Amino acid sequence: MNIQKLILPAVMSVAGLVSFGAQAATKAGIEIVNTAALNYKVNGVAQTQVEAEKKLQVDVKIDFNLARTDIAAPNASTEVDVAGSKYYVMGKFNLANTTNAPTTFTLATINGDGTDAATLGFTGTDYTSLKDTKDPVSSTFKLYSSAAGATVPATELTGSIALNEDGNASNTTALVWVLIPTSEIKGVDKDVFAVQLTATASEVTVVGETDPVDVVDNKADADTDAVQFVFADDAQAGDDESAIGDAIESAWDALLLAFPDFEVTDPTDPTNPNKNGFLKESKVIWDPINGETKPKAIPGATVQYTIHLTNLGRENATDVNIADAIPANTTFCDNIDFECFAPKTVVRDDIDAALTYKDPETLPFNDGGVIKATYTTFPAKYTSSITFTVTVD
Repeated sequence: MNIQKLILPAVMSVAGLVSFGAQAATKAGIEIVNTAALNYKVNGVAQTQVEAEKKLQVDVKIDFNLARTDIAAPNASTEVDVAGSKYYVMGKFNLANTTNAPTTFTLATINGDGTDAATLGFTGTDYTSLKDTKDPVSSTFKLYSSAAGATVPATELTGSIALNEDGNASNTTALVWVLIPTSEIKGVDKDVFAVQLTATASEVTVVGETDPVDVVDNKADADTDAVQFVFADDAQAGDDESAIGDAIESAWDALLLAFPDFEVTDPTDPTNPNKNGFLKESKVIWDPINGETKPKAIPGATVQYTIHLTNLGRENATDVNIADAIPANTTFCDNIDFECFAPKTVVRDDIDAALTYKDPETLPFNDGGVIKATYTTFPAKYTSSITFTVTVD
């Protein structure tokens, strides 16, 4: 809609406008009055001055910037506590209103779908090829704002934020936080979760108007005596270049997990701790016919099972519990006459020198046909191995 241009009681001179404009953009709706004066004489006598006057009101120049706060690296998976709930920061964006009127922006988020590598565009050495690799359990995003440069979220947003006009002493910029509950993030070390924030200028407050006015596109309209809108927003990081000048800005950000990781990537190479976080091996070590000489898995044979556990990630895992049920058609064995032994932990052979061995706090034991062990904390880049024996029925 157009805003009817009002004639304000206070008339501003051209000189006054120059002084105001030097400080900040002239507010939308301010009336500019241009008056020409004609003085003349008749028979040497000054006549009444004649004036010609033209009035116009300043139109709305929609201009704002939305950009990712940290262009060097994605957000780390560090918990933040907001009102007693735990969140990860999916995105942090600076929103600056350079419009010449107080403006309300509607905010919307979109979860990355794995095709966003080019738009993420991080410049940090470790993230030049960063790509969205994982989706949250659900996109339960929460929006918060704070003063630009703040270290914690402050005010929950309900889908919009209002900022003062360009040149105002306060509240012209804000930091917008996109948060997600930690319970919605399931993944392993170095998984990437991307999110796009879109801000749309939806309402402005114009001098002389008591209520906010909806932003409309007047690009195709001729200049009239009504206040109109000009879209002057330009390209920002993550913008759709074809949509420049539409009162919409978008930008991407991402969460990079630093998690424990027990993923298995190459089970055919069980001795490589850089590929395999959790592996199971078996080996026949004795049978009643051949003894220890090339034993076979015949009834009565002893089989040794080994569980390899390696934390490939960059963070510690807590409350790690191992449970391995004795297989069907076998019987747990700790009889030394059959080369059997009680469950135990052993230092893993041929592991990477950078790894450190870790014994469980609860040493492995047979709990009703299930081999169990517990690690209160399993540090990053640590490894452990558990072995036990069974006989083939």
